[in-house]
Amino acid sequence: MNPIQARLSKGRTGHHHKVGKSNQFSSKNKLRQALPDSFDSRLEWPGCIHGVRNQGGCGSCWAFSTAGFLEDRFCIASNGAIDVRLSPQDLITCDHQNGGCNGGFLTPALNYLVSHGVVSDECMPYKGETSYCTYQCADSSSSYRKYHCKAGTLKMLSDVDEIKEELMTNGPMNVGFTVYTDFMSYYSGVYEYVTGWVEGGHAVKLIGWNYLDDRLYWILQNQWGAGWGEDGYFNVFAGEVGLDSTAFACDPDLHEYL
Repeated sequence: MNPIQARLSKGRTGHHHKVGKSNQFSSKNKLRQALPDSFDSRLEWPGCIHGVRNQGGCGSCWAFSTAGFLEDRFCIASNGAIDVRLSPQDLITCDHQNGGCNGGFLTPALNYLVSHGVVSDECMPYKGETSYCTYQCADSSSSYRKYHCKAGTLKMLSDVDEIKEELMTNGPMNVGFTVYTDFMSYYSGVYEYVTGWVEGGHAVKLIGWNYLDDRLYWILQNQWGAGWGEDGYFNVFAGEVGLDSTAFACDPDLHEYL
C-alpha cells in the first residue's frame, strides 16, 4: 500500500474578512446544531450500501474505495433504480494516472470517474492484478457501459461538519489514512493510534459517525473481507491517522441511465 496524498489550496480572505468570519461562524453553528449525534448510511439507505469486498494481495484499496462510494451514490441518487456494483478492476487497469496494484491517489481516481467513468463489475471482474486496458468487457459481447461523476462536482472536504453534511445528504465518501502497525491487529471497537511504525497508506469508504464518551468517531467500510474487523467494518476516532484531513466525493451522473 502506498501513502494516500492530496493537496488542498486555500484562498485568502479579502478586506472585509471580519464580517465574513462572523457570517461563517454563524453558518457553521447552524450546521452543527442541525447535524444528528450519529448517522449510519447502512440504516439510512439499507438497500444501497453495497457489501464488503476483498482486495486480496493487490494494493488496490484506492480503486475499491473509489468504485465503492460511487456505486452507493448511484443507488441513493436514483432511489434504488440504478443498483450496480462498479469495477475496481477498471480503475486498476485503465486509470493510467495511478499505479494499479502498486497503489494510487484519490484525486486522480475521482478525476477518472469524471473524465472516463467506470464499468460494472460484471463487465470487468476483479483479477487482483494489473493488466492492459482493452476498453471492452471480459465478455466482448457485453455492453461496455461507463458510470460517471458529473463534471464540476468533485468535493474535497476537510471540515468535520461539512463532511458530516455531505455524508448524510449524498451518501458515502472516499477517504485515505496512514496505517500504523497497531492498526493491523484491530478487531473491534474504536481505533486510535497507540504504537508502531508507519506501514503505508490505505483508502476506505466512509459511511457514518457516532460518539463514544463525547468523542467523535467515524464508521468505515474496509475491503479486507467480511472476516476482518467488525464484519468488514471499523471505527476510528476523529482526528486520528489523518483520516478526516480530506474526504473526497463527487455526484453521480444519472442522465444516461434514467
